[in-house]
Amino acid sequence: MSFSLSSLVPAPSFIERINKSIEPLNYPECPGVYVMIDQDDKVIFTEQAENLRTRIKAYTTSNCDSEVLNEITKGSVKEIKIFCCQTDLDAVILEYYFINSGLYLGRHNKQDKRDKKGLFKDVDVESSGDSQKVENDSSPSIAKEIQKLLDANNTLVSRVIEQQNNFNDYFLKSLDKNGEQIETLAECVRQLSESVKFTTEKGVMEKKTLSL
Repeated sequence: MSFSLSSLVPAPSFIERINKSIEPLNYPECPGVYVMIDQDDKVIFTEQAENLRTRIKAYTTSNCDSEVLNEITKGSVKEIKIFCCQTDLDAVILEYYFINSGLYLGRHNKQDKRDKKGLFKDVDVESSGDSQKVENDSSPSIAKEIQKLLDANNTLVSRVIEQQNNFNDYFLKSLDKNGEQIETLAECVRQLSESVKFTTEKGVMEKKTLSL
C-alpha cells in the first residue's frame, strides 16, 4: 500500500469570515497555517506562523507583505482558513505541502516555495565570489528540523534502554540474593520435616512396644 500525505491533510480548525476588518484577537496564539481566500473562492496567500495571532495582527499594522496588505485593504479577502498545529515543525511541513501540492497555492505565494529549492537561497560569498546555498531563515530546512526530532528521539530511546538495563541488573542481583535465602529456607523446612517424621515414627514404635 502506497503512502499519500493527502490522506492526512486536516480540515481547517476554523474559518474566520472577514466583514470589514481583521480582528487579531479572534485568532489563537499557537503555531499554524493561515490561508486567505478571496470573494471568488480563490487562494490569495498561504503562510505558516509560529504565533497565528501575532502574524495576523501584522496585517493591521502594515508590517507585512504589501501585496497581501493591498488585497486586504481593497476588501478582497472573504475569509481566512486557520489550521492550528501542535508544533512549529508541523506548521512548516503543512505550509510546504499546501503550496508545493497546489492545494492552497496563493497568487502571492513565492514560486520558489513550490520547489524543494525554496528551502534555500543563493548568496554571494565575497571572499571567493562563488555562489553557495545557505539555509533561508524565513523558510527553515524541514530536513534539519526532522533530524533534530530524530536525534532527540534516539537520545530518549538510549535513556530508556539504559534504564531497562539498570533495572535488569538490579532484578538479577535481587534474584540471586533472594535465591540464596529461599534455598536456606527450603533446607530448614526439609530438616524440620525429617525431624517431625522421625519423631512420629519413634512414637509409633514406642506405642507398639508398650502394646506387646
